Amino acid sequence: MARKRERFDRTDVPRESPRRNLVGAIVSVAALLVAAAVVAFFWWRMNLERVLEVTELEDALAYPSSASVVDGMGYAVSPDDIETTLLLEVDDIDAQTPNLVWARVLAVNHTSGTAAVAGVPVTVKIDFDDPAALGDVCVRSGAAACAELLSEAAGVPFDHVIVSEGDVLPGIGALSGSGIIDLPTQASELVSSLRTDMSDEEVLALADDVAATGAAAADAPEVAPVPETVTDETGATTETGSWLVDGTQLALTLGLLVTAA
Repeated sequence: MARKRERFDRTDVPRESPRRNLVGAIVSVAALLVAAAVVAFFWWRMNLERVLEVTELEDALAYPSSASVVDGMGYAVSPDDIETTLLLEVDDIDAQTPNLVWARVLAVNHTSGTAAVAGVPVTVKIDFDDPAALGDVCVRSGAAACAELLSEAAGVPFDHVIVSEGDVLPGIGALSGSGIIDLPTQASELVSSLRTDMSDEEVLALADDVAATGAAAADAPEVAPVPETVTDETGATTETGSWLVDGTQLALTLGLLVTAA
């Protein structure tokens, strides 16, 4: 009599698991999230090229022909390591020739760990070849021309320039402690509202300086302009009706000049 053959399950054959589909779904979602993050990061990096390390702003700072703080009148150039950044607020960051709302200079003293901010009136004359005030130069020639001509007119060198819509310092200070990888999520709105010669690493370094020195909340007194005068052949001096930036007072306010010993 034939015996009935018994059936045994093979142990080397994978069994269907109720969790198998769930695990597969989780892995698929994770892979999609990673891919999306990579795409977003590289899109961010390409977008940064439009707002950071702007060539025309870099060129404006490259050759400041007469932008050197001059000592004299009882003052001397500070020996401290001071980094200056020109801050220009405009009404439309995307306009080729925007209207200038205000101009300020931030000076971070790396030696003392302090910072100073000073305002510059937009009405001061900075172009003497084709006479124009700071605000008019911005409309006529753009922010890069403002940086170059103001530096020469004031005798104050600028290490960096930031053009922005609104007050940029609080937003930059809020980035303190961030890494480059954090910028796409933490600074997308901020970066879209500015243009600068600075790299992303330099922006983050400035963020740490602003936060450490409290520069975002610092007073920014506007340096009073001085009247432009001309002297005729008889030696008589008359005012032209234009106003000039007081380079000495600007340098003193920023700490670039100190009282001579």
